[in-house]
Amino acid sequence: PYYQGLPTGLVPLVLTLATLPAVFAQAMVYADTRRRFWRLATTAPRFLGTTIVTGLAGALAITGAPTIAAALLATTLIKLGVEVSVLKHAESDQVSDLELRRSAILQWGVLRPLWATRLVLGLSGGVLIPLAVVLGLMSLNWVIAGAVILMLGELTERCLFFSAVAPNRMPGQPQ
Repeated sequence: PYYQGLPTGLVPLVLTLATLPAVFAQAMVYADTRRRFWRLATTAPRFLGTTIVTGLAGALAITGAPTIAAALLATTLIKLGVEVSVLKHAESDQVSDLELRRSAILQWGVLRPLWATRLVLGLSGGVLIPLAVVLGLMSLNWVIAGAVILMLGELTERCLFFSAVAPNRMPGQPQ
């Protein structure tokens, strides 16, 4: 293999660093639309967070290591915090927050079942199961199930990412 001769711990680091430009480029595609819900400050952490939590979930499913479980737990909580942060705009009256307000209202309203599903899957696969691993209470079968649950949560989050955007105007229309 190409990585033969590299210290084993360096391989994941090299692979992670190699993915960062692709994740940044993907986030920029959405940030360039100038939609507030897709601004770089929230899109980049979401996309990078998905990359990190799914990688950690895979590593946890393979190794069952409590240190990886702790990293997954912490990263998932941070990522969920970024996702929840838009909801604070639901009651904003500021004109600059109208797009984010509509996105928050969509998530609290018609998209609430999808949001609740995302939250349950994210907390189950990214927080509860890793916590049980850290505490030594979880078998490998549940760890693998947790990785699948977390992946479903990330797919649900991506559905929300696309469904909850509420721009002030359609692309191509004058401002």
